[in-house]
Amino acid sequence: MDSFIVELHRRLRGIQQGEIAHSELYSMIHQLGEAGLTDARSTIEQFLGHEDPQLRYIALEVLTRHFRCDEHWHTAKGFLLKDSDPDCRRMGASALNILKRNTQDWETLHILAQVVCNEEELTTAREAAYIAMLGIIQFNPQQQFELSLRGLHLERDVDWTMVKSYLNKK
Repeated sequence: MDSFIVELHRRLRGIQQGEIAHSELYSMIHQLGEAGLTDARSTIEQFLGHEDPQLRYIALEVLTRHFRCDEHWHTAKGFLLKDSDPDCRRMGASALNILKRNTQDWETLHILAQVVCNEEELTTAREAAYIAMLGIIQFNPQQQFELSLRGLHLERDVDWTMVKSYLNKK
């Protein structure tokens, strides 16, 4: 086992034993995810309900983006619909995009369309939900990159006919 992996396991044990300073947890969870250390999964899952929104955010990102845990679809949905933090709400949409990319999954698209169309919803959550819809229908990395650079304007950029087509129950 190379020294980097040994060090990651040492850090994982530190997290599990509560020996890591709160200020270092985000970075360590991120490192575990980037390294693909799936042994850390159950430890990282414990942060999904943490009071610190940054730790909830990074936990969901690692579990979906790095570990591709499909069973966290419901977790991502909960983040999008119910989390008190706007960044966690956006991460919920992004996680749904990651888990269902290019699948045309109707149930996920239905949930996202409801968020996009809800004018009482946070604008950032609506925008993230629309971007997720595009990735689930047909992922286009260039389109996603361009939207992330210039931002999304709901009235100008959204294909409302497409979005509303997912509002009705199948």
